Amino acid sequence: MKNWKTHIELIAAILSGILILLAYLLEKNELASFSVPVYLLAFFIGGYAKAKYGIQKTIENRKPNVELLMVLAAVGASLIGYWTEGAILIFIFSLSGALETYTMNKSRKEVSALMEIQPEEAWLLQGETTSRVSISSLQAGDTLVVKPGERIPADGNLLTGHTVVDESSISGESIPVSKDSGDELFASTVNLSGAITMEMTKPNSETLVQKIIDLVQSAQNEKPPSQQFVERFEGNYVNIVLILFSLMLFLPHYLFDWDWNTTFYRAILLLVVASPCALVASIMPATLAAISNGAKSGIIFKGGVHLENLSAVQAIAFDKTGTLTMGRPQVTDFVLREGISQDALMEKVAGIEMQSNHPLAKAITEFIQSKGIAPLSGLQITDVPGNGLKAVISGEEIKVGKPAFVGESEAEIFYGNLLERLANEGKTVTFVRDSQGIAAAIALKDTIRPNTKSTIQELQKEGVFCILLTGDNVKTAKAIAEESGGG
Repeated sequence: MKNWKTHIELIAAILSGILILLAYLLEKNELASFSVPVYLLAFFIGGYAKAKYGIQKTIENRKPNVELLMVLAAVGASLIGYWTEGAILIFIFSLSGALETYTMNKSRKEVSALMEIQPEEAWLLQGETTSRVSISSLQAGDTLVVKPGERIPADGNLLTGHTVVDESSISGESIPVSKDSGDELFASTVNLSGAITMEMTKPNSETLVQKIIDLVQSAQNEKPPSQQFVERFEGNYVNIVLILFSLMLFLPHYLFDWDWNTTFYRAILLLVVASPCALVASIMPATLAAISNGAKSGIIFKGGVHLENLSAVQAIAFDKTGTLTMGRPQVTDFVLREGISQDALMEKVAGIEMQSNHPLAKAITEFIQSKGIAPLSGLQITDVPGNGLKAVISGEEIKVGKPAFVGESEAEIFYGNLLERLANEGKTVTFVRDSQGIAAAIALKDTIRPNTKSTIQELQKEGVFCILLTGDNVKTAKAIAEESGGG
């Protein structure tokens, strides 16, 4: 029912167009007497919403508007026998309005989807007791508890505990960020591992995600410069046309001795010719078509003003993760210690990593499974937050994680030159340790999209300067910039 109400204006415009075509065919087949009622129905269905709006606004503002002028032009056309022309005026105008309404509703849905990532409730810690409360009741300085898998309810600082947070909703970066006591936390990001307590430092209305929502809403409400010009021009245009129409109704009869029928006919003809259907329909349908075609190609415009500004663009700033890159880490290197069985080690690593929801662990598991190696099942693992995982397999302890977790000095000695090269390539390295020492180094990276390099090159040929923006480290940014062809 909700979708019906949202699209009812567009449905009415399309139905009006179908009725106009039917009436035109009846007229061409010498059934004019049957075509008139169909035209009248098309007038009513297509023009009702705009006529009602135009009359209401004219009464409220005490001055005529373009909606009223369009309705008068369409009625005038029918009075002098131009039923098809009058109906087409109504159809063009109603379709333009319906497309504009559709665009606005679509924008509201996008903002609603963005707002859905904001938590509505939080665990408030008071003394030794926690209670579930509404976010709106919280104040800066409150102490909150965030459990694993929950969204962080407010901007603040971590007090106790250690965790890994998925901040992709804020930064766009696919790799989670490790958080320790004193680190900053952002509302709507996801706590992936340990339970933590935090201090709320900002009211709900001032969180980073709320500021993002406010910016998106502001961008969507902006109108293209050309549409702003048309809207300023409309008021004067309507007044001029109505004055000329009023003069044409009387002056030619007295000045040029036209009979009243001729005078009325030509005055109405002037009104029809001067109807601003092309003016009114020139911006929104064209803008919507461009935005829709862009969306089909994966390009999202937040408003018509940004689409028009493309004609003057001299530089483009690209986000890294998910724009230039695939948006998820992939294994690029799996380096083993000499003399070790690749399949045996990989099935152990996959058996450990498959029990974690960390994006790096998922990428490693997918890589090993793609080699046709099944993960070792039935393992009991220990999650060491912020460091890695470990398990005892046949009496041997296997660790998978950061250098500091597996033995940083050994990792640097064994893979010294390799580590430097992988770091310079912007890769994240995870290590595997067994009873004999460092068993493997696994390098992961968010790889660039297949069409990234060609796109950058095409833009550079057009004289557009390309900029890379990222919250990642400098080495990763430089590596992606070089791979993308930006140097």
